[in-house]
Amino acid sequence: MMIRAMELAMGEGGLVAGDIDYVNAHATGTEQGDIAEAAAISTAVDRAIPVSSLKGHLGHTLGAAGALELIVLLEMLERQEIIPTRNLGSIDPRCAVVDLVGEKRVANLETVLKNNFALGGVNTSLAIRRRTL
Repeated sequence: MMIRAMELAMGEGGLVAGDIDYVNAHATGTEQGDIAEAAAISTAVDRAIPVSSLKGHLGHTLGAAGALELIVLLEMLERQEIIPTRNLGSIDPRCAVVDLVGEKRVANLETVLKNNFALGGVNTSLAIRRRTL
């Protein structure tokens, strides 16, 4: 279902996997969830792509998580920087199928995905393209 959510978001935006420059992961820090999400991201975008999560900075704000993280993601697009996952220590090899960002990184961000995956399979992904003038 995670893969399908990302595919639907890309499809609705007229995007293909190669258009995605970064994924903001839901990443709650659980072994089961994070491994499944890393595998889904790798499959949906078909390559090792920069991925980070903001929950280490903000906590898991439950129903507000998607909106708060989207605000930060829009600022990342504006600044052309990827905010790293805070307190990312040892990386499970099963999550290494994506490029987990551990330090702030300057990047050319044009199109990104924002994931929010909840218990019970309530999954959503939003494709965001940077506005160009």
